[in-house]
Amino acid sequence: MRRNAKYYISTIVILLAAVLIRAQFAGTPVNQWTSAPDMSMARAAACSVKLPDGRVVVAGGNSAAGTVGLVDLYGTDGTVKTGSPMLEPRANSACIAMADGRVLVTGGTGALGALQSAEIYDPLSDAWMSAGLMGVARSGHTLSQSPWGAIILVGGEPTGTVEEFLTNGTFTTVGKLQTPRTDYALAALPNHTFLVFGGSDGSGAVNTVEMFNADTNAVAPAGMMLSARKNFGASVLYDGTVMLTGGYDRQGKILGTTEIFDPAKLTSVAGPALSEPRANHAAYLLPNNGSVILAGGTGNNGTLSSTEIYTPWDGKFGSPI
Repeated sequence: MRRNAKYYISTIVILLAAVLIRAQFAGTPVNQWTSAPDMSMARAAACSVKLPDGRVVVAGGNSAAGTVGLVDLYGTDGTVKTGSPMLEPRANSACIAMADGRVLVTGGTGALGALQSAEIYDPLSDAWMSAGLMGVARSGHTLSQSPWGAIILVGGEPTGTVEEFLTNGTFTTVGKLQTPRTDYALAALPNHTFLVFGGSDGSGAVNTVEMFNADTNAVAPAGMMLSARKNFGASVLYDGTVMLTGGYDRQGKILGTTEIFDPAKLTSVAGPALSEPRANHAAYLLPNNGSVILAGGTGNNGTLSSTEIYTPWDGKFGSPI
């Protein structure tokens, strides 16, 4: 199930990235889904990232032929072209746009399992270079950028270590989670802290929350969610609270509940019910209006194609659109 979850979420992210580009074109209908150009090869578990110039890079993934290093670049003009392939085929990797406009891709899975390697893509020269080795092999982890440009790596491995990729191009271990976890949700806060919510500790979903302080490299308990969750969504709202949506509970049931976590109080309160239970979905805070859109995922009857929107002015999730 975990492998399928990564397939679903990666496919959703790729589709949303392409549609967001498409939405920039004149004449695109408002509040409607439109088709975008196909990738060069059908694949899942790829990573995708938006570049400062508006283009979107889709890298790697699993295809019918196995793990690939293919790269597609979606332009703001609606075109897609093939970029230089990665140095190493990988799926379930994590990628992020760095402050200098290049893209860091870390870990993932290759032919022999989880990868410890990382590489950097320069979109100006369409070239890849090695970024060395992480402290541990990771797959299905997350990357977040600190205010001073360092990249924070969390999860995706059994020991719970937290690493930084520094601006000098080296990986350094800076902390350790109290509970090693996968399938968690991460929220980056404006005060240089990162909240790690729930996930699986290997025996099932957990409800614990931990906080990593990027200024001091300290990891500390940060309260508990109302429900144990894994494979769920987390969105930082405009008021600084974090909305947690859906996921699986400890018994494997798909949740239709939400909760809103207050980082200032380290407490959580029940939020509005979803229109339908979902896990493995994508959750995005929409710019300008503060709404949260949920797309796809897994429902009680299989893979979902529906979306739904939370509107803060009435505090509810609307019917799927």
